[in-house]
Amino acid sequence: MKSSIAILWVLAVAIAVCAGIFASADPDGLEKVIRLLKIEHRSGYSPEPLISYAVGAIKHPTFSAVLGGIIGILLIIFIFHSILHLRHLIVLLAKLMRAEKRENDVK
Repeated sequence: MKSSIAILWVLAVAIAVCAGIFASADPDGLEKVIRLLKIEHRSGYSPEPLISYAVGAIKHPTFSAVLGGIIGILLIIFIFHSILHLRHLIVLLAKLMRAEKRENDVK
């Protein structure tokens, strides 16, 4: 199990690196529409800190996009992991509540 998780981590980072190398600097659909309608400042839309899926503090565009991809993958893994733990917690609480109800019914 641990080795398969490690393989998935390596694969995810490799995909982020490859995608970052070929990433386009052109804006995506949402950014393009916001710029065309000139609502950047009115809407409160701010793509920071990962402008165009890159890290603004790094000047080299390829390294910036690769790091942005890695950060994105880490965020997705963190969110997914948190949801799984929350699900397990809810299941555990439901079992405890059922056990407590059975105890009260026996009394």
